[in-house]
Amino acid sequence: MMFSIIATITLVAKGGRRGPIKSGYQCPMLIENEHWDCYVTFSGGLIYPGDTRSGVKIEFLSPDQVAKKLRVHSTFHFTEGPRIVVTGSVDQCNS
Repeated sequence: MMFSIIATITLVAKGGRRGPIKSGYQCPMLIENEHWDCYVTFSGGLIYPGDTRSGVKIEFLSPDQVAKKLRVHSTFHFTEGPRIVVTGSVDQCNS
């Protein structure tokens, strides 16, 4: 099963990431207190702290398990170590 989502994300400005992210960013996604490895792609150049971007595609290394946890309007976070660096919500699920 191939599962991905299209989401709207906001790069956290205070206490989050200091620099921008680019398409191809890889990180753990926090969903319901569990971390899942994901790969993020988008158009339109870099996303800087404080920016919001829609139309972001997120693919997962464990798609079968993640598909059970995400629905349209589900919220999630990207983490780097103990810090939350991105907040987001699911706009569309693709399987």
